[in-house]
Amino acid sequence: MANIWIGLCSILALVWVSSGRIRRDDQTEVLVSDCLYSKWDAWIKCFDANDDGVVALDDLKQTSDKFIHLHELIEEEKDAVEEQFNKWWTTILLWNGNEITPDDFVTTQANAFMHDRHGFVNRMQVGEEFFNSILDTDNDGFISEKEESIFLVAVGQTDDKKNHDFFEGFTSEEKGEPIEEMTSIWVDYLTNEECSEIENVIRYLDQKD
Repeated sequence: MANIWIGLCSILALVWVSSGRIRRDDQTEVLVSDCLYSKWDAWIKCFDANDDGVVALDDLKQTSDKFIHLHELIEEEKDAVEEQFNKWWTTILLWNGNEITPDDFVTTQANAFMHDRHGFVNRMQVGEEFFNSILDTDNDGFISEKEESIFLVAVGQTDDKKNHDFFEGFTSEEKGEPIEEMTSIWVDYLTNEECSEIENVIRYLDQKD
């Protein structure tokens, strides 16, 4: 966890973090596939917990509070999870701002991707490792269906069948999916310009109740 934390903090120092927010233009469209645009768009919308069209700090608080409540975390664990959620949410989703629209998020992702693809992939790798370490509340190295479902409910996905189908898109193993595999799947989703089966899974999930 310490190495992941250091890696996430190092992302804050990247020069292009705050310089990427410009309007999408023809050059961007040529250099980033439509498929990748659509995946980023579907992904960010999943974190709009209050369905107001913007991902912001109030979505963070709503999600974090619900996550802590559903896991029945003790005070010491609660403080750690709040800090971890805040660090991940503001760095990876909000690009160090207070809020972001799906259009601005996609544009910012695209500019970062074009500027330094290797750095962008590393950003997503570190981010997903850190995120999955938060979900893995029992620290067994696996993301179980229960752990995944609790986060989905926390972020506003309350349909149990949808959540079950979503998780089965990753694995049907009772123990769950190893963190390394889950991370690899999502990094591929967020950085691969080709479409994949998992894209259909997240699109299905994006249809909130």
